[in-house]
Parts: sequence; C-alpha cells; structure tokens
Amino acid sequence: MSHVFRYDMTDKCRPILDTSPRNAALSKLFCELYSDSITEDVYDASLAELSYNLFYAGEHIFVAAGGFSDKLAVLTETMLEKLKNYKVDSERFAKIKETVCSFLTSRQPS
Repeated sequence: MSHVFRYDMTDKCRPILDTSPRNAALSKLFCELYSDSITEDVYDASLAELSYNLFYAGEHIFVAAGGFSDKLAVLTETMLEKLKNYKVDSERFAKIKETVCSFLTSRQPS
C-alpha cells in the first residue's frame, strides 16, 4: 500500500513569502539548496521505492514523502531533522544561485 505525506510549511510564514518577487526567489533558492544537499539520501531512499521532496510552489513551501514501506516515517523524520539543522554550503550556493537566477530570468516577459 502506497502512503503519501504532504505538508504545507508556510501557514505561518505565507505573508513573508508573498511580499516580493525577491522573497519568492529566495524561497525557491532555499528549496533548491536543501534538495541538492540531500541528493544522496533521496537516491538511497528511491532504491527502496521511497520518495522525499521539499519544493516551492507559488506561495507555498511543501514537504512531500511517499512510498511503499513502513520506513516512510523514518525517512520523513530523518529528512525533517536534516532540514531543521541545514547549513548552506557556500560552493553549492554559488552554483545553485546561478542556476535559479538563470531559470527566473528566462521566465521574465520580454
């Protein structure tokens, strides 16, 4: 049986995310940085048919997890603990910032 967990992390901080395009870009950048930092963990989980993702969509930041194992709760707990203790790697920040800026620039109307 597949289980899916999805949680909107932004109930209390939504006004901050909505205040400017800059805040929206920073939210996307944070999600990309964190997701990059857990690539190995998520890959290992995917081998066990589990998934975990943190993503920015519009005015929300979501945590989503799913899979066919009783280990889903362990994966979710582990990833949320990593999120709570997350520290930005400066090298990865520079690279991912460039990627996010390129993405956002390409979406600007001409």
